[in-house]
Amino acid sequence: FTVSSANPTATMAAGGFGMDLDGETTHMDLWRIAATEGFNPAAVQQAAEARRQQTKDNPLPQSRAPALTRLSAALPNFPSPEPDRQAVRSSAPGSRRIQQPALINRSRALPGRLSSGLGTPLTRLSQQRLGSAAATPSSSFLYQSQSQLGTSQLGYGGNDSSMMSAASPSSSMMQSFAGSNASALQPATDDLTMYTAGGETAPNLAEEFCQALNKSVVNPFERMDGYYAATQSLLKWKESKTAISRRSTKFQKVTLEWVDLKRERNTYRLLATAFRDRWEALSEQAVDVMDFDLINRSDKEVFSSLYRADHQLRHDIKVMEWLEEIVADELSTVSMTNYDAESVRRANTLYNLKKKRRNRDVGQSRAMVQAMDPDAPRRTGVPLDENDAADESRLLEKLWGLVRAGMVEEAQELCRTCGQPWRAATLEGFKLWHDPNLRTAEEQAMELEGNWYRDVWKATCLTMSQDPKLDPNERAIYGALSGNLEAILPVSLNWEDMLWAHFKVMVDMRIERELDLHPNPRRHNRVEYPAFYGQDNLTPASIIDRLKSSPVEAVRLGQEEPYHLIQSYIIIGEVSKLVAKMHSWISDPALAKKTSPYLRCLAHLVLFFRSLGVPDLSQTQCDEIVHAYVQHLIHQQEYDAVATYTAQLPADTQVETYAFFLQGIRDKQLQKKCLTSADQAGLDVGSITKRVVETIRSVGADESALGDVPGFSHLVDTTRTEADKHKIEAIDWLVFDPSQRAEAMKQGNAVIRGFLASKKIEAACEVFAKVPDDSVQVVVEEWARRHGQAELPADHQNAIKEHLCIQAYLDAHEAFNTWFNHHRNAPEEPEPPREASHHAGYTRAQMEHEQRKQAYEASRERWAQGEVRIAEVAIQKIWNVLVFPDGWFVDVAVPSASNETSVRAAQMDLLRKLCIPEMCICAHKLLHETGQFQKVFEITNLIASERYGLLDVFKYRREDLRTILSLVRTSALSLLDQAPEADPLGF
Repeated sequence: FTVSSANPTATMAAGGFGMDLDGETTHMDLWRIAATEGFNPAAVQQAAEARRQQTKDNPLPQSRAPALTRLSAALPNFPSPEPDRQAVRSSAPGSRRIQQPALINRSRALPGRLSSGLGTPLTRLSQQRLGSAAATPSSSFLYQSQSQLGTSQLGYGGNDSSMMSAASPSSSMMQSFAGSNASALQPATDDLTMYTAGGETAPNLAEEFCQALNKSVVNPFERMDGYYAATQSLLKWKESKTAISRRSTKFQKVTLEWVDLKRERNTYRLLATAFRDRWEALSEQAVDVMDFDLINRSDKEVFSSLYRADHQLRHDIKVMEWLEEIVADELSTVSMTNYDAESVRRANTLYNLKKKRRNRDVGQSRAMVQAMDPDAPRRTGVPLDENDAADESRLLEKLWGLVRAGMVEEAQELCRTCGQPWRAATLEGFKLWHDPNLRTAEEQAMELEGNWYRDVWKATCLTMSQDPKLDPNERAIYGALSGNLEAILPVSLNWEDMLWAHFKVMVDMRIERELDLHPNPRRHNRVEYPAFYGQDNLTPASIIDRLKSSPVEAVRLGQEEPYHLIQSYIIIGEVSKLVAKMHSWISDPALAKKTSPYLRCLAHLVLFFRSLGVPDLSQTQCDEIVHAYVQHLIHQQEYDAVATYTAQLPADTQVETYAFFLQGIRDKQLQKKCLTSADQAGLDVGSITKRVVETIRSVGADESALGDVPGFSHLVDTTRTEADKHKIEAIDWLVFDPSQRAEAMKQGNAVIRGFLASKKIEAACEVFAKVPDDSVQVVVEEWARRHGQAELPADHQNAIKEHLCIQAYLDAHEAFNTWFNHHRNAPEEPEPPREASHHAGYTRAQMEHEQRKQAYEASRERWAQGEVRIAEVAIQKIWNVLVFPDGWFVDVAVPSASNETSVRAAQMDLLRKLCIPEMCICAHKLLHETGQFQKVFEITNLIASERYGLLDVFKYRREDLRTILSLVRTSALSLLDQAPEADPLGF
């Protein structure tokens, strides 16, 4: 076979049928032949001879009907040879374009999945796709049935319509697509308004990610599928509920958010694609790759063996398919302009040619091709009518977009719909040849697959992709199908397109080398490919390096985008370096704020790597990345998710992190919900709530201590602050769960000690009220339930006694205040009336005074009776403090030595020195004011008694002792005045 340098496209279209063509052949007929299923070689050869003869007789063919008629008789279902008469319509004089329906918003829809631009599914992505087995090519990679190993869409296979999913997010958010093709794939409208429809809540990503993470699975990829599904769900919701106006000030911000969300979704899909094969290969037995006849293997069987045996090839193909799916997602929401067959059959050119022949004396304003065969513009160097040329240019843009998305069959269907079946045939020759009849014993012959003369087709494609006369998109199409990188680069203007171009060529060359190693013995003299083919020695790592130094600025900048950097490390398999890079982002303060939108993805990446058991991972770096995401969730108030991700941290970090989170929550219902979430996530709720209260009550305790006692502020300020309120509310964390009642009592005691030292009695009362009344009983019962008859530990016993001591002191304080308020509110005796100037007025005033005095005496009697009762209660409660069993604020058991117990002991000792003298003074005041002078001496007896140990308190409080003795002296003098016959002690 000879590849014609003058008309390589002719050889490409006819090469598969073994036809030796010269440079003079016109190609429309041969392309139609190649596009038709079932052919008669003899009829094809006869038609070719007739076409040659016609070309010699008439260089400008006016009618192709004779040859086409003979072909239609030989080929089943061959298109009609007659031109479509409806393509040419009358036009007004002087019109530059024939009258025909507008090219945009056609009523005719493309067949199948290409019908309309209203979100019809084109995406090849699905959960089945993510779940495909590693040892077998994915469904879209197969050319034949899913049960057979086939050839890739890259140039080795077709699409599987079953893999299409619903439309993906709004295309108005898409980045530049396929280089210069972005404008061709814009949505039908860009004057939209921003709105959010009511009645349906947006999917909560944090909640859905938590559900995926909490899923108990053996296969970690099920979680990754859940992450992908969550992001995809949100993108679909945004597409259906939100529209963005390009004129809106929010357009850029929302665009960036959508782009980041799409890139995050694509990263999860890549992760599942790249690692699933490796993970499943470890759990499966080795596949026998020598399952075919080594001598008579077809191209497809050679590739199938290679695919099963070569893990790196499978990886590269999956990466390439992933890049195609990214574009397919966008195509599913982009309006695909429908081209009528009439318009793309160059109807304007044909109309002008016929018009010129009818009016030979009429000149033309511009040069125009004089033949209607597909190669005429390229062969003659003269262009089509400008309207036809524009139509064809737009069609090529669409075709390139479909090829870039791996949708070659859809591109062929579009060609046929647009009246260019010959172009559809040129996209058919990449498929690998296979004869299933050689491997089956069935009597009924099976249909052959692929292209027997694929080498002829590919050599022609390579030649065409180098032709500068062709449209850049057409060169890119044939370059992508044949492996010519230089033809694809001019239309690869973003990172994904450039990466796909290199992977496409790398995979093509790898398969071609394998086919060269296993030539089919029934084929001789394979066509040599041009010298430039196969010169690049590409590897995934070298491709990434090329992108870093790409001459295209958008590609260089795209390589530095966080998601693209992540994807690059995943593609080349350098996981440990990826984790180190992600850790550097969160560690650098200058980058930390910029990294916050990516924290969700970073955290789930490291969690996924850990679940796979990836070696050489820095656990410290992984933990810090997850911790940064937890802090981000706290900042974003994603309360339901915090516990789930905190549980992924080390145990010691879990307590600190979740306690920090709980400190900022004041609502009781939300507090209870967060504790429930923590318990469900397996966190140590007891340690966490304890840390919460300890952290809150430590606010202000770092100042110099009152009396050198840690934890007590040296500033005795009775004003209640916001921090005090927070400390009071902190006890709520410990009363939800009965098993934490002992801790609630301990922490409540600690907070009250601080308030008592600051003379904040009301605040102490509020804290005491937070601890339920039955706490002592609950503590004892909980201990018995867990430990049976074992004795309560020392810290529990001491906490219970301290709690009772506090109760006695607060009761005494309240009783004394009640008496004091009652005492100072005694009824006032009414004043006698003044002497009046006349007798009648004085008599009336005297009578009124008598009435008031009677009322006063009655009120005074009631007050006095009440004072006696209140004073009796108050003195009894004060006495309860002074004579508390084993001493007030004295531990009943010896606690274990620790810094916490030593601080507590110092605080309790100081409070004894502060509160016991205060109680003694209160008792004296009450007794003295109520005239119980003789009982005042009982105070001194208590102080002097060794039984209660009160004298030890006054050893270091001599001023308080001096004050009390002075008060007792005053009472003794009052007693002498009251009973002169008695001694100073009242006897």
